[in-house]
Amino acid sequence: MISMSLTVLLLPLPIAPLIVVMNDAHYVGRHRNHVVTNVAVVSIVLVAALLALVAIPLQLLGGS
Repeated sequence: MISMSLTVLLLPLPIAPLIVVMNDAHYVGRHRNHVVTNVAVVSIVLVAALLALVAIPLQLLGGS
């Protein structure tokens, strides 16, 4: 459980550069991300990080 929570906490590190690249028309041409896609990716990463921040203390305090 701890390793999954730590993985989710580190998720924004590789995702941030990917968002930048996926919005660059030079690299991906007309297949670049749109606003809705960017909002979805950022929202998912934020929710995952929030869940990890809650899960780590609960795991440490809860025992099993």
